Amino acid sequence: MNLLHDIRQMRKQSLVFEQDIQEYVCTTQQTFSVCLFLFYAVHILVIYALDYSRCKSLDAAIWISLLQVLLSLLWYFLFKYYFSRFRKHIMIGAYLNIFQVTLILEIQYFFFDEYTSYTVMICIFLITSLTVIGHIWKYLSIITLVTLLDIFATIYKNRSLVHSLYMERYIIDCIFIIMIVCGINFCVTQLKYKEFDKQREITYLSERDGLTGLFNRKALEDFVQRHENHASACALMLLDLDNFKTINDTFGHYEGDKCLCRVADVLTNLFKNHGCICRLGGDEFVIFLPNISDRDTVVNLGQTLLEKIPQEYTCEQGRFSITCSVGIAFSPPAQFSSYEALYKAADSAMYASKSKGKNSLSISDG
Repeated sequence: MNLLHDIRQMRKQSLVFEQDIQEYVCTTQQTFSVCLFLFYAVHILVIYALDYSRCKSLDAAIWISLLQVLLSLLWYFLFKYYFSRFRKHIMIGAYLNIFQVTLILEIQYFFFDEYTSYTVMICIFLITSLTVIGHIWKYLSIITLVTLLDIFATIYKNRSLVHSLYMERYIIDCIFIIMIVCGINFCVTQLKYKEFDKQREITYLSERDGLTGLFNRKALEDFVQRHENHASACALMLLDLDNFKTINDTFGHYEGDKCLCRVADVLTNLFKNHGCICRLGGDEFVIFLPNISDRDTVVNLGQTLLEKIPQEYTCEQGRFSITCSVGIAFSPPAQFSSYEALYKAADSAMYASKSKGKNSLSISDG
């Protein structure tokens, strides 16, 4: 029951970690293809060295090995240049690659070269168990299908030994191999999911302000830089709380922190569907709004913010209210030069609001 629960949980996690899974599979499939290329290239050279006459005649087994060399190169370039861009097809490509490799090996064994090493098949199974994660039933289906084909091929080639102890042990070995490789795939998937989860936690903490949970300065800069040179217009709104130092000095930093958190809640509720909300530090907040349709929408949001921020706060030491000054800078379509330039323009507009008596909004002329 616990195993079935873990598998169901893995299916849910595969949706959460979809991008991480795709990146991992794309990388491992490239490595897998390179290893196959080297293996079959060395295999041909060894055959050439040990049996020159066989290589000279280019028998079917050599042709199969050459085919695997070419297919390995093809899959490598597909994963490197196609699937890395169109990632929604990565898992299909990975399973096709695994099936193609094992199927051609079976064809070589059944039709052309009965001395094809069973150890090679096991090694390929073990390697493939490390190259795909997240969909254990699909991997199990492929491995089981190829193993059944191998069993039927072996029984057909050794019909006289069908009822022998050798054949029974061989079938048991095949079942054991399926269990081993699928167990490895299951364990690797679980470990990678834990790694992905930990990495996301680290990324989240590195991008967030510890007090308010909003984005920090570095995350804001990265977000803004991703929108540089975009065709659409964008805006940066800079907010600074008025007389916040007096509140800290009078009522203490604990009440000041509570005030910052309440302001962060107001910003989140107002702008959560519009852009990136950040606390730069102290009592300074930034909202970056990409892909804006018109300036009036941004100005109206700023006016709404001015209406929502003035709030009364009650604590043991007494009551106080907080207001804010807002500066807005716009970047015309396809003319966004840098985060620094946009921030400086918004900062100048914010100080213009301060000079007007605070609790007001100003727009940059730049």
